[in-house]
Amino acid sequence: MTRPLAELPRLDMRVLDGIRELQGEDAPDLLRQVAELYLEDAPKHLAAMLAAAGASDAQAISRCAHALKSASANLGLARFSGLCKAVEFASRAGDLSGLPRDLPALATEWRLAEQALRDAVLPVTA
Repeated sequence: MTRPLAELPRLDMRVLDGIRELQGEDAPDLLRQVAELYLEDAPKHLAAMLAAAGASDAQAISRCAHALKSASANLGLARFSGLCKAVEFASRAGDLSGLPRDLPALATEWRLAEQALRDAVLPVTA
């Protein structure tokens, strides 16, 4: 059974802890590297998805949503990943009718997820 999106954690710290456990002694900060790559790459996929939505290209929307869903889940961004999953499945089925509702929700959740990940992994140093 799938949990409603509102019940999913924005950022599942257990996932981040799992990545931290993979960290070797005296090795570069693995979690930081993965998070930085994600934060650099995800906006490109989101922009491509928005462009594909403007062109009503269901296949491209599905590809972008799939990439975001998977990468986001790997970093514990459960709500954003769940929204991407919904967009992926709908667009894969050729149903773009929910995009006017889903894309603004996706953009809002992206901003919140991005900030949560930055706060957890990329603390500001003074």
